Amino acid sequence: MTQAQIEALTNYDALFLAAHEFDAPLSSAARLTHEARLGKKTLVAILFDGGQDHERAAAALTHLGVDQIRLRLPPAAQRSSRYSSFSARMFGREEREDSRAVDLLWPILDGLRIQTRARHVYLPLGAGEVDHRLVQDVGFRIFDVGAVRNVLLFEERPYSFSPGAIRMRLAQLGSRLPPALTDIGDTGCLIRMLWGALTASHLKHHARGIRSRARYLCRLAASWNRARGWKPRKAFGLRVQPIIHEASQETDGTLRQALESASLAACGRAGSSAQLRKNMQRYSRRLGLATPVERYWLVLPHREGDGVMNPASLADLPVGKARDGSAPEHASAQDPEATAC
Repeated sequence: MTQAQIEALTNYDALFLAAHEFDAPLSSAARLTHEARLGKKTLVAILFDGGQDHERAAAALTHLGVDQIRLRLPPAAQRSSRYSSFSARMFGREEREDSRAVDLLWPILDGLRIQTRARHVYLPLGAGEVDHRLVQDVGFRIFDVGAVRNVLLFEERPYSFSPGAIRMRLAQLGSRLPPALTDIGDTGCLIRMLWGALTASHLKHHARGIRSRARYLCRLAASWNRARGWKPRKAFGLRVQPIIHEASQETDGTLRQALESASLAACGRAGSSAQLRKNMQRYSRRLGLATPVERYWLVLPHREGDGVMNPASLADLPVGKARDGSAPEHASAQDPEATAC
């Protein structure tokens, strides 16, 4: 994608920034289908060239009814030999190479911001590989949060299926949650988290030897230990609001086709389509829900003085719920945290 091609883009209602080919259909198929059925224009920008099956990935996004572009930037493993191992891509940062990647990403994301004028921008939560975190870092600086647009963080699959993954990432961001929504359905002991990671499809795909898996589990345990002290109501970092999107029966056929193509494009990272659906069901049960769901994290503006800046209108966003299905107890018309709930 050249600068001239970016400049040729028209306005879009939503912009989805995906680090890799399979991120959007695996993580947000229900949400993207919903927006397409409402007649909204959505652009999925795939930033890094991961070497996946481009045709199947493109087919998955076509099923969802969204537009797509590919930037083909070099992924982490090509930028530095220090990212050759899976554990290094998941937990490490190579500052010099990452700064070069930021220099490449900055004009691209800025151009997408100017040309699309998207009201809803989806960024990776950063629970996956280093490329996901780079997209989030640059995206936070490019896309302002407030009355102009909503910035939402999507949970990357299959990484977010692993127990503890979302909690660790929210802790790394110093995330602060609304009082009624602090139970994120992602708690558990270290042993449960390590076992879940050991049996995860993406670890089986990337780390095939005993040494590489042991190295990954050691670094994972260290990250879990650092996240133990996170207090979601008392943190001083990012203010976020969970947003739940439930898949509808009307889009079931479309979602199945998209997920089938996406799982093939992921080349084993998400397992088979049957394993993917099973993991989706387990994920929904962790959140106390029966139907397939996707969760997003709406980034709220920083507080100014005693007041709160209202984010862009949330009327067309799905509704966040407490684990028991109730609305937050502190809901009020003036509080944007309550508005989103």
